[in-house]
Amino acid sequence: MKKNPIVFLLALSLLACAFLMINFVKENEKKQVAAEKITTTSTSLKKKALKNSIDSSERKYYSYLDEIDQSKVINQSGGSQRLLMYNPEIPKDIQSLSTNIVIGKVLSLDKADAPANDPSSPYNGEIYPWTFGKIQVLKNIQGELASTIEFARPGGIMEEGRMFLNDAKENVDKLNRGRATRRMAPIQQSRQLVEILQYEGDFYLEAGETYLFYVYWDKEWNKGLIMGYQYGSLRLEDEQQPAEELTQRNRRAIGKTWNVVNESTKETTNLTTYLKDELGIELPAE
Repeated sequence: MKKNPIVFLLALSLLACAFLMINFVKENEKKQVAAEKITTTSTSLKKKALKNSIDSSERKYYSYLDEIDQSKVINQSGGSQRLLMYNPEIPKDIQSLSTNIVIGKVLSLDKADAPANDPSSPYNGEIYPWTFGKIQVLKNIQGELASTIEFARPGGIMEEGRMFLNDAKENVDKLNRGRATRRMAPIQQSRQLVEILQYEGDFYLEAGETYLFYVYWDKEWNKGLIMGYQYGSLRLEDEQQPAEELTQRNRRAIGKTWNVVNESTKETTNLTTYLKDELGIELPAE
């Protein structure tokens, strides 16, 4: 039987079309798989970036206190109140000893230490712990400080031996004589964590929180000493002006509607009213 050339050509055409269709489907499947891989990779990268962003946000603020087991700390604050030359409960008294008054956000509480050159030891005869950290200055109210400063604030938690490392020899010898009678190792060898807050009702700053600070700039330490204990570190709060938005707002408007919160008494006062009535300072118009 003689083959029809037309039928033969049609058959070849159909086979060619089928082959092309199969190749097209395969290529399309490859492209789809590749696209899915790209999408998956992109999604994975986005998730990783988001996680890194969250981790970065969580790492933005630091407090050494978060790493301390409070159950292992002995509080020695009682009887450790310093002899003060001013009344920290009177704002004007704190102001008279301060070179600066600022609105600042606590970036970190880095450590507690008891340096040998404690600026107040000549007046008290003893060395006490200080907490060291960093503050972002959001607004200068009295005087001018850089946008970020290192600070030192009385009080902290540290190893007992470290705390007495730089104390006066006569103080250490007296302590060690008493410890020897109780068959205890010298105080310099003690790793017991101790806490000392030097004014009744004082508290620890919180990393990430915003406060009204009274600051004395100490040239020897090259740091801002936070004055006035709980009365010189007044927490600020206002839902209308969230702390995380402060740097994006008009600097002169910062604090306009903020409230001053005394952590000891929990009393709340409008910041503008507090500055005017207690310190005679009026915030400039916007």
